[in-house]
Amino acid sequence: MHKSLISVRNEVRTLLRLALPLAAAQLVMCLAGLVDTLMAGHYSAADLAAVAVGYTTWIPINVFLVGLLMGTTAFVAQLVGAGRHSDIPDLIHQGLRLALLFGLPGLVLLYLSPALLAYTGLSLETQAIATGYLHAVAWGMPGVALNQLLRSYLEGQEHTRPVMMIQLLSLALNIPFNYVMIYGKLELPALGGVGCGYATALIMWLAPLFMLAYIALNAELRHTSPLRRLAPLQRDTLYALLKVGTPIGCTLFFQFLAFTLITLLLTPSGDTVLGAHQIAFNLSTLPMVLASGIGIATSIRVGQAVGANNRELARFRGQTGILTAFSVAIGMALLIYGNRTWIAALYTNDIGVITLACQLLPLVALYHVFDSLQVSTNAALRGYKDTRASMLIVLSSLWGIALPLGSVLALKNWLLPAQGAMGFWIALCIALFFTMFFVQRRFQKVSQDKDKASASVSTAH
Repeated sequence: MHKSLISVRNEVRTLLRLALPLAAAQLVMCLAGLVDTLMAGHYSAADLAAVAVGYTTWIPINVFLVGLLMGTTAFVAQLVGAGRHSDIPDLIHQGLRLALLFGLPGLVLLYLSPALLAYTGLSLETQAIATGYLHAVAWGMPGVALNQLLRSYLEGQEHTRPVMMIQLLSLALNIPFNYVMIYGKLELPALGGVGCGYATALIMWLAPLFMLAYIALNAELRHTSPLRRLAPLQRDTLYALLKVGTPIGCTLFFQFLAFTLITLLLTPSGDTVLGAHQIAFNLSTLPMVLASGIGIATSIRVGQAVGANNRELARFRGQTGILTAFSVAIGMALLIYGNRTWIAALYTNDIGVITLACQLLPLVALYHVFDSLQVSTNAALRGYKDTRASMLIVLSSLWGIALPLGSVLALKNWLLPAQGAMGFWIALCIALFFTMFFVQRRFQKVSQDKDKASASVSTAH
């Protein structure tokens, strides 16, 4: 076999070894909200509505905190590649300050968020439950930030399987915790949907505690363990973490906000249109856990090569990760397209919703390919600590193309007869095509920059 093909095969094998546990961990995070909603729904309709609304309220803050600390993975990976393992504890201590700096305001912001519920049209009973739910979840926000910081610490050193196991354990514990707090078992009061909030907040803190226990007990991590005397404040490192992480957090926040706005704009179109759109949206997010896992693994591999000052290897690993994500996305797109009727029928028995969803799913399949490419390319760029340009590209495409063009195509009779949900998905595909094109160009520029790889790791001093 040709030497280059052997290199690609070996890299793909290493990439998937890292990516599959990460994808599983991402899937578990997606399922956590579903578990809360299903269990609250069995208590009462009001609790179901309250938890559903509450969940969509705290997720934007959650994804911002996750994105803000996600950039730490590249810093850890570059230090590993440079052989500077002794610098990792100090880096994580700066990340801890960042987690507290934003986790505590996240708590306060979420605690105050129920003031917005008066504008939702919910009944007073549902508003009261949602308020209690959000007040409970708010206490978990610093835990979310700490969880992502420790994830980045482990992932940057290729300890991805423990991350998966801890996330699985957290989901498994969430079910009995929900049951006890919703229905009032073990001599506790029955809290209904509010109990879901307390169970979620508890899990948000237990997950990082499990990670700390793993770090303390793992001999391989002893030389990089952050469980030692707190390092003094290093403003340059803290600023570097903030500079890389803030664009990631803002990108995730505004992406989520854009899809929420699309759903709100489609609400007057009726239950059939909204139901079909929700099926399409769900099918656009669930398969992305695999692309996300490959992306994080690519970021780790690229970051380690950048840290070793091996520019050619970093570029090779980035390209391999992008092509791997693209290949997997093609397979997933074909599965969605070929089984669209069966998939739609899993969600509903309503013929009108199934028919419209079947029209949307081919666009979802195309969207998935474009989205996987941009996610994996942005992840490769994170390995170079290059995040600001990606944020500008993604947000310009989403808010400058998808939302305005989608609003015209979906709701107006200007260019074509109003297309409803189809109009937004056409616009999303067009926007993601431009995103994919420009982030690819950005990767080509950054990966060929002779000074980028050599200078990147120095910011972690």
